[in-house]
Amino acid sequence: MPDEKEYMMLRDEIYKIYDILEKTRNLFYVAVAAIFTCSLTLEFPILFLAAYCMIIPCYWVTIDYQRGMWKIGTYLAVFHEGKDSDFNWERRNFTFSCKNGNRYVNSYSSPFFLACIFSTLFYIIYSYKKTNILEPFNLVCVAISIILLLVMSLFIYRQNNSQRVKKEFIEEWITIKHCSGYWPYQD
Repeated sequence: MPDEKEYMMLRDEIYKIYDILEKTRNLFYVAVAAIFTCSLTLEFPILFLAAYCMIIPCYWVTIDYQRGMWKIGTYLAVFHEGKDSDFNWERRNFTFSCKNGNRYVNSYSSPFFLACIFSTLFYIIYSYKKTNILEPFNLVCVAISIILLLVMSLFIYRQNNSQRVKKEFIEEWITIKHCSGYWPYQD
């Protein structure tokens, strides 16, 4: 019989991680809005690119914590859920997500992707209006902004497959479960 106390403790950990994700996302929204507002107010287009200084770290934190949430969820599915268990939320949720798509994956990555697009577009549009876009400095900045957008787009696209990541975690947990008693470190 699975340990109910461990199950509940790990479910609480998932809620704590979700809280961190929500706070990170809120910080991201406020910071990017402030950067965009400053850039418009000061009429200094290069500041639009400063938004990447918030987009990138906040997205990395989001991915790291999201993967931690998936790791705990898959652990619960493998070690605590199944035919003999009263707990089956993670297994049912995984099955539901596989059949119906995972809405949450898009909701956590879309704001970052959109912020990248708007940062780059706003920079190009306001640079074109405000300065000579064909000056070498402006051309370099446009190239950098487009490269940042492309790199972030590829990174976000690569990270957006939650089902693949969850399946990898499940396979690892199943391997560990079948190797019970194996502990490579000395106690």
